[in-house]
Amino acid sequence: MREFAAKYPARFGVMKGELKSGLKATLEAPLFDAAFQSLADEGRLEVRVERVRPADVPWQPPAEAMAALEAVERELEGAGMAVPEAAAWQGRLGAASAAEVVALGLFLGRLVRVSQELTYTARQMEELREKLAAWFAKQPTMSVVEFKDLAGVSRKYAVPLLEHCDRVGWTVRSGDERKRGGRGGGA
Repeated sequence: MREFAAKYPARFGVMKGELKSGLKATLEAPLFDAAFQSLADEGRLEVRVERVRPADVPWQPPAEAMAALEAVERELEGAGMAVPEAAAWQGRLGAASAAEVVALGLFLGRLVRVSQELTYTARQMEELREKLAAWFAKQPTMSVVEFKDLAGVSRKYAVPLLEHCDRVGWTVRSGDERKRGGRGGGA
């Protein structure tokens, strides 16, 4: 865990499953689970969203990673809902930096991966959720064409966005239309 923290300072810690998998040759799963729980109970580990790090190594994202994340957020939000594909903006950062910025943004809940190609900011997705709620307050269903108009996007963006909305429960697909979901799309 300490090696991971030193190598990837923008990440809160190593994924618990990755740690467990890396130790499987020397430590059986039940023993790992018991040891892990004991260390967590003693306050020697800090766990957040399936990531773990030594509790005595305080975490603060590096300033340059935060600055890069903020620049990515500005770029994505500046494009409206027709964001540049991930390969384009990640390419400008370089592979290593992009991986760190994406991991940091996802961990902090500031980025939302809608598909392999499309990433949005949490603010963009909240605005979309609010638009859906307003729509479904007046209409029982929504077509893809109506969603395209609502989001201001082409079909290239509309379909992955709608699939994401279905996954998170904002919408429910019913044939060729969407209905209000139970998790914020109209509630």
